[in-house]
This record gives sequence, C-alpha cells and structure tokens, in this order.
Amino acid sequence: MPDARGGLAMGALDEPRLLFPRLRPFYDWVAPLTWPLVRLTVGLMILPHGWPKLMAGVTATAQFALIKRGIAPAEPLAVVLIILETTGGLCVAP
Repeated sequence: MPDARGGLAMGALDEPRLLFPRLRPFYDWVAPLTWPLVRLTVGLMILPHGWPKLMAGVTATAQFALIKRGIAPAEPLAVVLIILETTGGLCVAP
C-alpha cells in the first residue's frame, strides 16, 4: 500500500522477497535451523580463545595476555577474561 508520498509504508511487506521463489519449500525447511546454526558457530569460535587461557591458569593468562600490554589489574581481569571466553562460548553454542 503506498503512503501519502507514493512510497511503501513500513510493514506493507510481511516477508522479504525470495531470491529464488521456486526454492520456497527449501527456505521454509531451513529457516528454523538458522539461529541455532549461528549460535553454534559463534560459540565454537569463542571457545578456542578461552580454553587455552583456562588450561594455562590465571597467572599465566595475566602475564602473557594482559601485563605485557600494560593492562592492570591483570589477575582479576584474567579471571573475568577466562570466564567470559570459556563459559560464554559454552553457553552460546548449544
């Protein structure tokens, strides 16, 4: 439905136009899988950044990741960094 200026009003299109309309059955089948796939991908990309820090420990992470860059206080931030990257990746991935 055109608005007063001749353009389309927001909400006039409920769905975006399909790139290949003949693939609608495939799109409908794949659509529910997209967000779980995005979550799995992001979680599995974050996890390898936190796992080595978890295995090395807080002191080593503070020394090699934070102190050499001049970031202080290093040890409390190392704990936060390890928790965010490791548990964050695990929580996002399922």
